[in-house]
Amino acid sequence: MFVRRIVALLAAVSLAVACSDSKGPTFAQLNGREFSVTSIEGYPWPAQLATDGRLHLVFVDGQLSMKGECDTVMSKVLLHSGTLITDPSHAAHVGVGCEGHMLDVQDWQAQFYAAPMQLELDGRSLTVTATVDGKRVVISLEEVAFVGIS
Repeated sequence: MFVRRIVALLAAVSLAVACSDSKGPTFAQLNGREFSVTSIEGYPWPAQLATDGRLHLVFVDGQLSMKGECDTVMSKVLLHSGTLITDPSHAAHVGVGCEGHMLDVQDWQAQFYAAPMQLELDGRSLTVTATVDGKRVVISLEEVAFVGIS
C-alpha cells in the first residue's frame, strides 16, 4: 500500500512538473502557420512603424521566413526548448530593396532575424523575445491566413 502511494505521488509530481515546465512550441506546432505583428516593445522607432509596415513570420518545413516591408528573408532554423536559431549565413533574400528610412528598418529586421529568439505560443498568439543592438525586444504576433513563404 505504501509503495502504491509513493508511486502515485511521484506520478502526480512528474505530471505537474511536465505541465508547468513551458519549453516553448515545437516546430510541428508552428509548421504551416503565418503570424503578423500586432505590437513591438523595444523597437527603435515610433510604434506605428512597428505595426503599420508588414512584418510576418512564416514557418514551413524547418524554415523561418520573415516578410518585411521590402524584403523577405528565409533560412533553415533550429528550435530547441523554445529557442529558435536561424542560420543567417545561408539565408536567402527576396525583395525589391528599401530606400531612405525603410532601409534602416530592413537592416534592423535583418539583425532581429539573426538573433536567437525565445518563442511562446498561446493558441493563435505568438510572442517572440530577442536582443537586438543590446536592447530586449518583445514582439507580439497573431496568426493570419497562411499565404506562404514569399
